[in-house]
Amino acid sequence: MTLLNDFYEILSLESSSEGFSCKLRLQNEHIIYQGHFPGFPVTPGVIQLQIVHELLEFYLEKKVVLGSLTDCKFLHILDPRKTTELDLEIKIVRKENLLIHVTGITEGGPFLKLRGNYIVK
Repeated sequence: MTLLNDFYEILSLESSSEGFSCKLRLQNEHIIYQGHFPGFPVTPGVIQLQIVHELLEFYLEKKVVLGSLTDCKFLHILDPRKTTELDLEIKIVRKENLLIHVTGITEGGPFLKLRGNYIVK
C-alpha cells in the first residue's frame, strides 16, 4: 500500500548536495486516525517510517529495502488536528549501501530523528 497521494502529499521537494528536503501535507481526515487513536488521533511511528521509505524511492526513482535502523527517535506527537504540514530533511551520507540521516520538523519543533541503512534495488 502506498501512502503518497492518499495519506500525505508532497507540497515541495528540493535537492541539495547532501540529499533532499521536502514539505508534506498530511490528510488529517484519513481512516488511519479513526483507529489510532479514537478521540486522540496520532500519526503512527510506522507510518512516519513508511513516508521516509516512500520519499527515498520517489527521489531516487528506484526501489529500496530497509536494511537496519541504527537510531530512531520519535520526539513529538504528530496530532493531525494541530499539525498537517511537516518538513523532512533527508541527508544521504553514503550512496553505496544507502546510509541516510533524517530530521522531521514541524512548527512545534523536531518530531523525528532517524539514521538508517537501505539497500537500493
